[in-house]
Amino acid sequence: MKILIFIFLFLNITLLNANMVSKKGYSVSEDIHVYVDGLIRNDENWIAIFKKDALSKASNVISWKRLGVKNHANVTFRGLATGNYQLRVFYYNSYNVEQSFDFYVSETPLIELETSKETYTTKEKIEIDVANMLGDDHDWIAVYPKGSSNDWSNVIDWTWLHGKRDKHIEFSPITEEGEYELRAFFKDSYTLEASYSFKVVKIKAKLTIEHYLNTEQSHIFISIRGVEPNKSNWVGIYPKGSDNAFENVIQWKWVLHPNYLLGFNPLPVGEYEARAFFNNSFIMEAMVPFKIIDYSIDKNKLLIQAKKQCLQDTNSTEDVLCSRDLDTVYILTKRNFHYDLYFGHYQISLSNNSVKTIKERFLPTYLQYHDMRKHILFEEIQNSSLYIVKTFNSFADENGLYLFYSKSGKLILSKGWYELRGHIIKGTSEVFDNATKLYFETVSEEGGGGGDQYKYKFIYDISDENNVTRISKERI
Repeated sequence: MKILIFIFLFLNITLLNANMVSKKGYSVSEDIHVYVDGLIRNDENWIAIFKKDALSKASNVISWKRLGVKNHANVTFRGLATGNYQLRVFYYNSYNVEQSFDFYVSETPLIELETSKETYTTKEKIEIDVANMLGDDHDWIAVYPKGSSNDWSNVIDWTWLHGKRDKHIEFSPITEEGEYELRAFFKDSYTLEASYSFKVVKIKAKLTIEHYLNTEQSHIFISIRGVEPNKSNWVGIYPKGSDNAFENVIQWKWVLHPNYLLGFNPLPVGEYEARAFFNNSFIMEAMVPFKIIDYSIDKNKLLIQAKKQCLQDTNSTEDVLCSRDLDTVYILTKRNFHYDLYFGHYQISLSNNSVKTIKERFLPTYLQYHDMRKHILFEEIQNSSLYIVKTFNSFADENGLYLFYSKSGKLILSKGWYELRGHIIKGTSEVFDNATKLYFETVSEEGGGGGDQYKYKFIYDISDENNVTRISKERI
């Protein structure tokens, strides 16, 4: 039995999401510097500058760049004329905006002053970014209690900018809880030019379930943050709704490192709660609930579906393939589990009522952007027991795969296509020479649309399904 571990994140959810850091105001012709993180890794991710209210289409792109395959990138654009603009991040070469950031260009941009987040703990350094200062050696930044005067006696921490107009600053942690302000001053004066408010609070535990899992993976990973590492702080897994007594603990671990990721063993189907405790006590400091759900497919229903489709109607469809021997049936499935997806590829024998799993794939929510639009369908190969599973992704750039399977359900060959380049021409796939050779034709359109078309024929040696080799490729 296969089990889906589906995690409900009711607090502190951590999902992959693009984030941009840049200045809000630039001077005319000043280079535009952007840092992007939280990216899905794909070499077709890109970032572009548009006029603020312009539609996301090619004709409106002012400047653009690829982001590479990392989950973060530093990008620099050349300076712009005065106006209001927007940076936009796109995945998979599409025009679907993942994240945007507004900025402006002017002759005299406003001062930007802010902390990296609105709330810090009493053990965290205060990270500050300031931009568009005067550039004098005695411009300075300071931290004050919120609402206090600009008198020197109220300064908690401060620094000169030493002639820098833009600068990243780190101040030491503030040990007292409260509300504070950053303040910017020019030329060693106490005349306020800009301010920004933030808070400081005591450390609090935060629990998150970092990953979606299934039973083929070895652990349930739970992250705990904001807790001092020692052998008195611990995390336990409980049945949902049970009290904190130790006899109810299913699994537990000490917190031995800061910002630690704790690995727990897989669990049976049910509802659970991960709970954090301080000082070897049973006073709960944080909790996150999750579920483990049985997602195994009902293979008896697949058998009934195969018999109805292929014995009564003997008709193949996009997701059911009735083979020529009227015994073997192939079925593709796509099922939803609370916004997660599960794909299955099965082989059914009608003579002995058996169901064989060829491939199963679980797609948690955070991986679906690339796959949730995917179409999957069957195609038979002429004069053969072989068949093709075709996948098709419809984005700004269309792409897909042709997966060639033997009668035993073994994948013997795969061929990708991209933007009309490499399509297999329908009806040309066939075998010959006593089923030892595979032939098919492809069509390519150079440039992806509107270009010249070319046809090619391919021949593969499939006499050994464990060692399929290409014999030839010729232009027709």
